[in-house]
Amino acid sequence: MFKVFACVTALLFTGTAYSQTHYVNGHWWDGDKFNQQDWYEVDGKLTRHAPEKLDNRIDLRGGFVIPPFAEGHNHNLQSPWLAENYSKHYINSGILYGLMMCGSATPATAQKTRTVLRQQPLNIDLVSACITSSDGHPVRMALQPDPSTGKTRPLDDIYDKSLIIMDEVEDIRAKLPLITASGTRTVKIILVHHEDAGRRNNEEYFGVNGLNKEVVHALVPTLKQAGLRVAAHVESAADFALAVSAGVDIIAHLPGYHFWEGYEPSAYRLTDESIQQAARKGIHVITTASTARLIYGEPKNIPAGVIENQRKNLTKLRSNGVSIILGSDNFAGNILTEYDYIKGLDVFGDQQLLNLLTRDTAQALFQDLKIGELREGYDASFLVLKRNPLLDAEALRQPSRVVYQGAVLVTNEGD
Repeated sequence: MFKVFACVTALLFTGTAYSQTHYVNGHWWDGDKFNQQDWYEVDGKLTRHAPEKLDNRIDLRGGFVIPPFAEGHNHNLQSPWLAENYSKHYINSGILYGLMMCGSATPATAQKTRTVLRQQPLNIDLVSACITSSDGHPVRMALQPDPSTGKTRPLDDIYDKSLIIMDEVEDIRAKLPLITASGTRTVKIILVHHEDAGRRNNEEYFGVNGLNKEVVHALVPTLKQAGLRVAAHVESAADFALAVSAGVDIIAHLPGYHFWEGYEPSAYRLTDESIQQAARKGIHVITTASTARLIYGEPKNIPAGVIENQRKNLTKLRSNGVSIILGSDNFAGNILTEYDYIKGLDVFGDQQLLNLLTRDTAQALFQDLKIGELREGYDASFLVLKRNPLLDAEALRQPSRVVYQGAVLVTNEGD
């Protein structure tokens, strides 16, 4: 169990932090190795220069210091209730940055969620505009009966409220005000095997399809002209190629975490052309590879073809210099679930994988912030681990200290 300082509540709501703190006896990660160094925190920023006055001296007891974790794709902070009830898990786990991928587009609900999140020592980008077709994902999920009442929501309570519906290019101009009214800075668009025309007007696929090609090509530049960042949910390699061609900023899934029935494995193998185009355009690709476990259950049940496809796609993305973001899309888990799964694919070295977990994902999500590295002038936000995570990955799950902009949120020093 984590021991939380008694002053945590004050820190959450006032942002109070130690103004001048000297951290000694720590091994600090520089992106390549751990170095035994002393650092100072002055007004929430890191510096190697000693201030004239010190308020605190903290002995890190030989601990290993890394930047906080970043979660590139999840949903467990995307409503007011979820933000209230799951934030502590994020903080205690050291996950201080994240992208929540499909909150309600209703302005009042989106604003309330953001208000709750702003009261937490977290940087969370809430995507409160998810755009799909009238027969698209996640409509089927939204139509599931409420467990407490057994009642099903009518479509009128979903369309253009929880989800923004676009079936024709003409819908874009008419519904752009719904997007901007939600207050979002990132928009999520849904693509699901768009290349298969047989899925349309087919009851079997109602609620699990997505936008058509014409809407995507017209929508993405419109959103970007409005100053919005665009993330695309994709399933197939064809979806990936369409999203890249249209110029999205983020691909929200690595295709092939499962193979839809009736489709060959080749439908999920990324082409060299689309990968190279993604690299040229600076598009970020979120992994979400571990969602295979949610679909197939035990790791031993995941088809070998799925794992091999993930490994080959990631290897090609990496070798072509595509920006990769770690994201779990695991409501009950967290980004360390994804870290473990990706580690098992043996595509990245340990140093590179640690940087994906801390530096690369955080900086891709929040490009305007000085975060993700332990450098002069960067946020004094970091985790202290009792053991070297390059030698013992389990140490990542047991931070002895969580610090956000100089505020000590969690401590578990032990004896």
